[in-house]
Formats: sequence, structure tokens, C-alpha cells
Amino acid sequence: MSQKDTSDWSIIAGGKATLTYELVSDAFNYELEATGLSADQDYSLIYYADSQDRYVDFGGDNPGALIAEVTADGDGNVSVSGLKNLAMNLPHEDDWNGTSEANYCDNSEGDNYELCRGAKVWLVPSSNYDESSKSITDWSNMADFLYETDLIVYDDSNTDGVALHLGKGLLNFFVKNVLNVALQPGDYKVKTEVQPVI
Repeated sequence: MSQKDTSDWSIIAGGKATLTYELVSDAFNYELEATGLSADQDYSLIYYADSQDRYVDFGGDNPGALIAEVTADGDGNVSVSGLKNLAMNLPHEDDWNGTSEANYCDNSEGDNYELCRGAKVWLVPSSNYDESSKSITDWSNMADFLYETDLIVYDDSNTDGVALHLGKGLLNFFVKNVLNVALQPGDYKVKTEVQPVI
């Protein structure tokens, strides 16, 4: 995520954030690292879901979700991890960004993302977000928002049991292995198997 020039949505210098998460899980398991934020300010990590007429009916509440509330430290940094039961896949089936009409790979709006369809996740000042309506309620300082720099996909394994729907585009991922710190010194073999679903 990054601050953007809201006149053309190009990335500008300022706050940056990296969201790392499990692609398939029964809860959204994430790590968030952010820098360049306003010191000691509260922020909301949100799923911003567009309506079908996204240039008229906006707010991110289609259905949208609050993933986490965090507070930047005195240097404007955030480093947190957590679990959130979203009870839905990302993107949700009602989110325009997950439909076949969406194409964030074509660069028509300055995006040129690697994943053409998916969910937008933003980091916004908490004073601009209403958890009860799951929407942005104040756009007056939108230059301070950290917007997506690519889309994400997440499969809630408790909802439909269907694997990720990527559509076109690329998905970069890495395997994170957590080993017991009490292991004896030596060489260990870790095997990862990827099984595509056709």
C-alpha cells in the first residue's frame, strides 16, 4: 500500500505498508508493516469493496470489512500481526473488483497491477472510517490514505471450500516455514507441494 496522487492515482512519496497474509485459511491471518505514517495516530486496515457503479456509489461498503485497528508509534511505524474472521472470501462476490468487468492489468487508470481482479485493502486514518457501516465516511484528507498497489485474493476455507479464483494476471507468493527454535543444529529438508485445481 502507498500514498497516491488522487488526481491520477500515481504512487507518491510518503507512507508505505506491506500486508502479508495466508492465501487460504479459516481466518484472515496477516502481518502488517507500515512506515511514514502520522505519529501516534490510529489507523484502520480495511477491505474496500466497490459497488457496481463505483464512481457514483462509493464508500467501500459492498460489503467491506474492518480487518484491524492499529496505532502508529512515535516514529510513524506499525508492525502488527493478527487473525480476523472475515467469514467471506476476498474479493466478495458483490465486489465489482472481483467481477469479469474489472481489469487492473490494462493500465487504463494508471494501475497496471499483476493481479487483474481481486480485493482492495487500504490503511486509512480511523477517524475517516465507520466500522458499523463498513465505509469511508470522510474523504477530506484522502491524500493521507494508503491505497492498494496491487489487489489480493483470499479464500476463507469455512465458506465455500472453493480454491482461489485468480482470473487473469499473476499472483506472487512465498512459503513461510516456522521451525521450532529448540531444534538441534543440522540440515533439515522442508518439502512444499503445490496442487493446482483445474
